[in-house]
Amino acid sequence: MPSFPIREVIMRTIVQTGIVAGITSLSLAFPVAADISAIEARNEIVGFYESFGYTVDIGSEKISDGALLLDDVSIQVDIPDGKGQIVIAYDWVKMTETGGAVDITFPDTIEITGNVDDEGKEAVFAAHIDATNMAINLSGSMDNLRIRTNMDIGQAVLDRMTVENKDIPLTALINFGKTTADYTIVKADGDRRQLSGTASIASLGVVADAKEPDGDGFFNFNVLIADLTYGFTADIPKVDNPDDLLKAGLAGSGQMSYGNGSAEINFANKGDRFAMTSSAVNGRLDVGLTPDLITYDVGGSGVKMTISSSDIPLPSVEMAYDDAEIAFNMPLSPGQEPKPFAAKVALRGVTVGESLWALIDSGKVLPRDPATVVVDLSGTAMVLANLMDPENLAEMKGPPMLPVSLNLNELTASIAGALLNGSGEVKFNFQNPNTINGIPAPAGEVNLSLKGGFGLLDKLVSLRLVPEETATGLRAMLGAFAKPVGDDQFESKIEISEDGSIKANGQRIK
Repeated sequence: MPSFPIREVIMRTIVQTGIVAGITSLSLAFPVAADISAIEARNEIVGFYESFGYTVDIGSEKISDGALLLDDVSIQVDIPDGKGQIVIAYDWVKMTETGGAVDITFPDTIEITGNVDDEGKEAVFAAHIDATNMAINLSGSMDNLRIRTNMDIGQAVLDRMTVENKDIPLTALINFGKTTADYTIVKADGDRRQLSGTASIASLGVVADAKEPDGDGFFNFNVLIADLTYGFTADIPKVDNPDDLLKAGLAGSGQMSYGNGSAEINFANKGDRFAMTSSAVNGRLDVGLTPDLITYDVGGSGVKMTISSSDIPLPSVEMAYDDAEIAFNMPLSPGQEPKPFAAKVALRGVTVGESLWALIDSGKVLPRDPATVVVDLSGTAMVLANLMDPENLAEMKGPPMLPVSLNLNELTASIAGALLNGSGEVKFNFQNPNTINGIPAPAGEVNLSLKGGFGLLDKLVSLRLVPEETATGLRAMLGAFAKPVGDDQFESKIEISEDGSIKANGQRIK
């Protein structure tokens, strides 16, 4: 494949195009209301774009029968650091006042061109968006504006791409099903804007197919997602430089969910091959940001995948899981009191295909029970610096936050018939002279239980996956740190003191 990172350019193009196209449809509506004239609306639109550093050009305009018609409209977006630009062009944009509201309509085709420079290597592309019956309706007032959008069906298509003046055999498109949205924009005190809204896309598909110009390499993928919905809120302060939004107190939240999804990926290059197919029943993403806190929660259910690769000594590997989740919340601003934080990683109901099991256990000695791993933490910490201020962080010589308490809400590990559970709590006393890398030594306790551990160890030894002498050492260690409470069941209470001593079930081990 060419040395220029084509896939990076493609993804950058798709992201930039999607963001700008979305901003285009929303922003054209943003400043308009029925109680201002068409010229005032036009000036507000241009001012809005220019406040983000965009360049708006309108070839000509005229007013007729209460409607403003703008011809040959283009919006130029400069990529930071002089890395290129993207231009979105409309043949026309029509704004019509109708009974106290404003309808905005667009042509069925929107042209997009651009160039991206990466380390002196330039990629030039042309694309277009076909949107059937795309329209925006505005109602309310400038202080409380409601925006409703609708599109029956749409498709974004990459028409051509060249890298260093060489044509790249690449096909890329995004298909949109029925799309609707309902937004509200409220002007608040201090020239702030408060946004909220919901939207839905009946289906979203992404297709890409690239071939190596002078070889046999190729890359293609096909992704399809159904029933995509999202909602958001945002509190946006007025700033002269968009880079200052976070410092000025930008806040917001977003929620996204989808139904059935599927993906297929194939790649080949110089004898290396990789292929994957996957499907999911549903998924979700929740994010939030305030000056004091950032939250993130992503998950998916009913996932199945099949992978084949020239690096895997099997025709294919199958894997599935019932549910996966990654979540965290982290304080961002300094204060005099400890602030809560949390983190969670969970992977439940994991199974793998028999072809993979056969590599280590063709006789089915180990049970094929679904595996589960969960780690759920929470606690409090002193935040010592504004984590959203890069300059502040760069000047710090120590850690930006120090733990005050840490809770192990859940530890679960279940695999091949063995089950490990745990919970506990430790605290960090800043008056304690005993430290670990500048952090006070923790004090508290952790409670653990293990069921089926010896049984699993015996099976691993019989399969020669664990040497007998290693297993003997593990049994002795478990006997020292845990107490039996049943047939192949053990419990252990680990106590940690501020002086650094550690006890297991009352017996000092350090």
